[in-house]
Amino acid sequence: MAFHVVVTNNLTDDMREAGKNVLSALDRVGMVVTGCFWLYIPEPEKWRLIIVSPDVDANGPLRTYEAVRNALLTVDIGVKLEDIGAISPSNNLVNLLRKAIRTGVGDKGEVRFTGNIVDGVLIEDALIYRI
Repeated sequence: MAFHVVVTNNLTDDMREAGKNVLSALDRVGMVVTGCFWLYIPEPEKWRLIIVSPDVDANGPLRTYEAVRNALLTVDIGVKLEDIGAISPSNNLVNLLRKAIRTGVGDKGEVRFTGNIVDGVLIEDALIYRI
């Protein structure tokens, strides 16, 4: 049965589970994912699932989104591609999060990171599976 996860300004249990499922699907197809987290974007007051992969640098963002889309087609996760962002491991946000939190390479745990300032940058809210 197909279902769709509605991404809103509140991080729901369905979104939390969907994020883990997206990460598992990407791992299964062999995509190198060095980070994965939900990030709250104050404008437009919405959460976005961020995938951190060296594929962004090697192949460009368009090909990386295509690889993510293909992985999502193999499972019924329900997250729209428009709710997912793909960024480089050298992205400033990734570097800030890594200064504050480290997870294991294959981790799919959950670390809530709310209202923290790292190097003078406010990270309003994030749910980190891997960083």
